[in-house]
Order: sequence, then C-alpha cells, then structure tokens
Amino acid sequence: MPMFKRRSKKEEIDAYLEDEEPEADYHAMDTGEVINVIDTDPQRGLTDYEAQCRIEEHGLNVLIEKGKTPLFILFLKQFVDVLIGLLFIAAIVSMIFEDWIDAIVIFAIVLINGIIGFVQEYQAERSLEALKQMVSKEVRIIR
Repeated sequence: MPMFKRRSKKEEIDAYLEDEEPEADYHAMDTGEVINVIDTDPQRGLTDYEAQCRIEEHGLNVLIEKGKTPLFILFLKQFVDVLIGLLFIAAIVSMIFEDWIDAIVIFAIVLINGIIGFVQEYQAERSLEALKQMVSKEVRIIR
C-alpha cells in the first residue's frame, strides 16, 4: 500500500469547491485543467469582485521572506560540516599527543576556511539583496 495517495483531478476540484486547500500540481497540469480547477475565464480573467473575494479568502500572492541571518550565525554555520568536524577531531588528537604545531596548523586552516566561507556567503547575500531591489515590483496581468 503506498504511503501517499495522489488525488484524482475530480477530487482536487471537489476539494477546491469545498474550500479545502487543493493539493494540485498546477505546473504539471494542462492549461485547460488549471482553468477548470481555479474556475476562471482565460479571455476575461476574474471579475473585480471575484478577485477581491479570493484575496480575502487566500490572502495576497506574496512570497514570505525570511529575516536576515545574524552575522555571527552566518559565521558559525561555516563550521557545521562533516569534514570540518574531522579536522577538529584531528586537531584534538594532535593536542592529546602533544603535537602542538600540527594542532595549531589544523585550527588555523579551519579558521581561515571559515573566514573565507563567511565572506563569500555574506557577499552573496548582499548581491541577492541588490538584485531584489532591481526587480520590478509591479506587473501588468490579466485576471
């Protein structure tokens, strides 16, 4: 018996009509199927009243943005990795055997790697923010 049961198109339409959130994969449907499921006219779109009702029922069509990650968390995330963990273990073993030079070199390599990773991730985050500012926030649509 399968763990997840995929609903038929009729079940998805019935769920939508019963005000239950449909589990439709709109990207995998034909255009005609999507038009039927969301109950709209492809030529005229939604009426102002229907659009307002859907906004009240489902909310605005906006992406939920995560808050910015604090810088110290971004830095600490650089050390959460299996290979970094193995290097820490190697450094600790070196310290146990009093091989201080190897331990210091390993810790230095891990720290330098963390700093480089942090700088790259921070710059990527800033670049993404700059791109978000450049994107048009308004589009013309046919409802």
